[in-house]
Amino acid sequence: MTVATTGSDVDADGYTVLLDGENDQAVGANGSVTYSTVEQGAREVSLTDVAANCSVTGTNPRSVTVTAEETAQVMFDVVCVALTGDLTVMTTTTGDDIDADGFMFAVDGGTPQAIGVNESMTIQVSAGARSVELSGVANNCTVSGDNPRMVTVPGGGTASADFSVTCVSTTGTLVVTTTTTGADIDPDGFAVSVDGGAGQAIATTAVLTLNDTPFGDRMVELTGVAGNCTVSGENPRTVTVPQNAAVQTDFTINCDAIVGSVEVITSTTGDDIDPDGFMVAVESATPVPIGVVDTVVVAGVLYQDRTVELQDLAPNCSVVNGTNPRTVTVPQNG
Repeated sequence: MTVATTGSDVDADGYTVLLDGENDQAVGANGSVTYSTVEQGAREVSLTDVAANCSVTGTNPRSVTVTAEETAQVMFDVVCVALTGDLTVMTTTTGDDIDADGFMFAVDGGTPQAIGVNESMTIQVSAGARSVELSGVANNCTVSGDNPRMVTVPGGGTASADFSVTCVSTTGTLVVTTTTTGADIDPDGFAVSVDGGAGQAIATTAVLTLNDTPFGDRMVELTGVAGNCTVSGENPRTVTVPQNAAVQTDFTINCDAIVGSVEVITSTTGDDIDPDGFMVAVESATPVPIGVVDTVVVAGVLYQDRTVELQDLAPNCSVVNGTNPRTVTVPQNG
């Protein structure tokens, strides 16, 4: 009985031959054995212990007729296929904000291997059905099709697992507007802060466009608002920035006039003092009465330099300590 084995990954420890289901003898992958003193007639010869990647050509077991004084020949041809094959993993990534550090892939849950966003890698794996998974995919990217996916790797051949990845932008555009009304508007404007970051200048009535703002819920705050001004609505406020699109948030600001007060003191001496007193006027406001020896506080006066005049002086009276009218500096809230 002769065995001839061809192919890849041939079973190194050979096979076992059975005669009529017994009388086992070991035989090499390419070898022969002889049974002597075999009874005449129909005999059955089997080749066993054949590796899973090998197969016997033809019937097995097979019949052979043994006759007297002659040697019967039995030939087994065995073909083996490779236990491994090549697996090619390919990534094709398109879109915006593609993950620069690439991905990882693993076969049958094994140790992950790095692969670029647009790359092809070929590795040797066991033949058969293999599970291939692409991991390390950024949140803004999606894998088309099944992941993981099954791939059948042929022994000695090549199978492919092609992953198509699509990424969308991780940023959007935030448009901030300011509309300021009222008096004593802050001349140096305001600042816009996103998520507590550094403020960016914006005028009191203006439009500020912030490109490349991370998408999602952002905390937007208008800062640098003067004490006499108030912002309508929430400040800071939550604004949802869409991916690869724009959103606008509007800040409306109202400013009140900044005022202080002027304290006027009169001290009158001499003869024939005017008994009905005087009038005091601050800028163009309606004059208010003040006695000849008196103190009057005029409130609600706009801050900065203002003109104060003592009026209705009798002809025999005059202001002797400085000019009349005179300029005084009114402090804020003072």
